[in-house]
Amino acid sequence: MSKFTDFYPSSAGTGFPFTGSAEVSGSVDVVGSVDFAYKQLRYRGVWSVADPLNISTRELAGAGTQAAALAFGGDPPAAAGVTEEYNGTVWSPGGTMGTPRSRLAGAGTQTAALAFGGATPGNSGATEEYNGAAWSPAATMATPRQFLAGAGTQTAGLAFGGQSPGITNVTEEFSSGTWELQGSDYQEQEPKQQD
Repeated sequence: MSKFTDFYPSSAGTGFPFTGSAEVSGSVDVVGSVDFAYKQLRYRGVWSVADPLNISTRELAGAGTQAAALAFGGDPPAAAGVTEEYNGTVWSPGGTMGTPRSRLAGAGTQTAALAFGGATPGNSGATEEYNGAAWSPAATMATPRQFLAGAGTQTAGLAFGGQSPGITNVTEEFSSGTWELQGSDYQEQEPKQQD
């Protein structure tokens, strides 16, 4: 008796082909041909191509959701004050920023966004609020910096990290229209040479 018939006795079926699945640990000797079926990997999501921005830019910030996004600021300088709104299908022009800049951060939604920090070309502490149509100035950050990150909402924003002029771990909270430094540890490292 072969190893296969030991595993699948004749009472288990009428012979080949067998269907279904089997897990084999060890090795299998095969005489003849074998077809393998592979499990299809399932990903949680995939990237797809969407409508491009109207103006090519880099070092910009954003806020909102996939179907109601906001892009603002950026470089080259001609794009630094530009705002574009995304409705899940196409980008359209939004209000112009009062302080055009790149390397900034953002938080909030398409109709209630916060833009802060950045380069003008020097480090900026400027903060602006967006109401879905226009930007208006808000409180200046305690630590002006660029290359920072942001999170939260327009009324409860968070700014962290960045470069001022060295790399920093500074965290600030925006609440009730003002910025407040968080924690007492302030560390700064010399900036690395940019490529």
